[in-house]
Amino acid sequence: ALPLKGVVRSLSVKAKGFFRAAGGASTGTARNAIWITTDRCDGTLTEVGRGRVKVRDRSRKRTVTVRGGRGYFAKKPLFLPLKGRPR
Repeated sequence: ALPLKGVVRSLSVKAKGFFRAAGGASTGTARNAIWITTDRCDGTLTEVGRGRVKVRDRSRKRTVTVRGGRGYFAKKPLFLPLKGRPR
């Protein structure tokens, strides 16, 4: 099967205990849950199969709780700040 268009990488997590999966635009943190974090060209998709996952959206600077059977898409910021870099 061909990979989905725009998918850069994917990580499937079945956590027993505390676990964290980092993507390009968001980070998912959970205890005793099953979820998939997929990095795409335009952001990061987090789909939860079982349990609850706290997703930290880096572009909106907000944490969202995603329950089983649902998903959350964090858009990648267009321009990242260049802190500490000389112009």
